[in-house]
Amino acid sequence: MVLLSRPVAATTSREADIGPHWECRLRVGCALVLILFLGFNGDAISFAEQAAEHWLIGAWEEQDTGAVIRVSGVQPDGAALGTMGGSAEAQRKAEIKVDGPRVRIATAVGSVIEVARKPDGVLEGTQTQRDGAVRPLTLTRMQSCMDDPWTAGAQVYGPPKYCVGDTWTFTGDRVQKVVSVSADTVVMRGFPMLGQCPGCTFELDTHLTLRSIRQPDGMSPDVMRRLLPVGEEWRFWDFPLTVGKSWRISASAFSWNNPRRYSVDCSVQGYEDVKTQAGTFKAFKVYRKWHRHQFSGGGDDWSDVMWFAPAVKTIVKLGPTTASTAYWELASYELKEFTGSFVRNWLSEQFLRAKGLRPLTQQQLEERYARRVDARFESPRTARGTLSVMPDGSVRVRGTLEDIGTWRIKDGRFCTSYSKLRQGAESCFTLFRTGDWEFSYFQQDSPITGVFIDVD
Repeated sequence: MVLLSRPVAATTSREADIGPHWECRLRVGCALVLILFLGFNGDAISFAEQAAEHWLIGAWEEQDTGAVIRVSGVQPDGAALGTMGGSAEAQRKAEIKVDGPRVRIATAVGSVIEVARKPDGVLEGTQTQRDGAVRPLTLTRMQSCMDDPWTAGAQVYGPPKYCVGDTWTFTGDRVQKVVSVSADTVVMRGFPMLGQCPGCTFELDTHLTLRSIRQPDGMSPDVMRRLLPVGEEWRFWDFPLTVGKSWRISASAFSWNNPRRYSVDCSVQGYEDVKTQAGTFKAFKVYRKWHRHQFSGGGDDWSDVMWFAPAVKTIVKLGPTTASTAYWELASYELKEFTGSFVRNWLSEQFLRAKGLRPLTQQQLEERYARRVDARFESPRTARGTLSVMPDGSVRVRGTLEDIGTWRIKDGRFCTSYSKLRQGAESCFTLFRTGDWEFSYFQQDSPITGVFIDVD
C-alpha cells in the first residue's frame, strides 16, 4: 500500500512555528486506506478498510485563533483519532467521536469540543475548558497544500504554490518563511536572494518577481546603497522551468548611490541531482551571466549558478560557476500540508475582553508558576524563542533573545527583569488564556504583545 505524502526533510529551523495549532500528519490514499493508530489507552486500534472520502477527514481551522485539528481516519462506528499540537514535541492525541453531523472531541488536556456540521460545511459548537469555562467555537475546512504543480520526475515545473508557514533555513543562519498568500501575492520574511536584509519582509508576485521590501521597522530599505532588484523588470524566473529554456533581464537599480543598468542572461542548463545540507534534490540548474553597464561604455561581467528544486519549492544552492563551493545552500526546511484563512493579527487586549476573556488573576498566576514552566514565545517584533520560569524565582530566555533574570507576580501581572534586556528594568505583563496551551500577553502601557505556548 502506498500512502501519499510530501517528502519533507528533518528540520532544525530556529524559527519555530509557535502559533496556536493542533496538528498531526495527514496520510491518505487515493481510494482505500488502512490506518493504524495508537488508542487512547495505549492499545492498538486497527481501522478497517474505509473510503478516504469521509467528510471529517482532513484539517479544520478554528476561526478566532487559527488552531487546527486534523482527522486521518474514521471507523464505521464513528471512532476517530486526531493529533493536536504545533510541533512534533507538542503533538497530543485526542479522542474523536462522529455521530452523523455531530462531532465530540476530548482533548488530551481535558477540554471538550462539541460541534455540529452546518449546511455550508462549517462546524459550529462550543469548547468546554478544564476550568469549566465555555466558549463558542467555529471550525472551517482547510485547503490542501499538496497541489503544487509538480510530479516527481517531471522536468517541467512552476510557478510554485506556497502555504503560510512554509519555512526554509539556509547556511549562514538565514531563515525564509511564508507569512501570507493571496491570489496574486506571496509575502515572505527573509529571502534567499537578498541575505543582506535580515528580518525584512518581501512581497512577490506568484512568479517570484519582487514587488517591495520592508524592514522590520516597517520602513523601506535604502535603495541607494546596494543592489535591490525590485520591480517587474527584474523577472528572475520565467516559469514553467524546463531544460533549454532561456530569457533575458534588462533592468536598472542603484549600486552604492549610482544608478546602473544591468543585463542578465538566464538559461536552464540541466535537471540534475544537487547535494545540500538538507539532502539531495532533483533541481533545475539555472546559469546566469551578469553585465553591469558603465556610463562610459563597457562594464563589469560575472556569472553564477542557481539550483531550484521543485520538491522543496525554492533555490537549494547558489554558487559561482568556476568553483565547487556554494555561496549558500539549503540546511533544513518544513512545508505545510494545509492552509487556511487565519492570519495572526496580534489580538488586542480589548478584543479578548470583548470576547468574554479575562486575564489570569494573582492566584491563578501564582498557581501557574508554582512549578517549572517552559514555553515557546513569539511577538510581532520578530522576537521568538523559549522561556523557562523556575519555582525558585529565576527565569531564562533563549532564542533571538538570550538572557537570565528573575520573576515575580505583582498586582495580577507576571513581571520579569533581566541582567541585560531592557537595561535591567522590570516589565510586567497581563496574561490571557487563549487556548489549552496558549497564553497571550500584553505589557501595560506598551505596544509589546505576543504569545506563550507551553511545552512539555
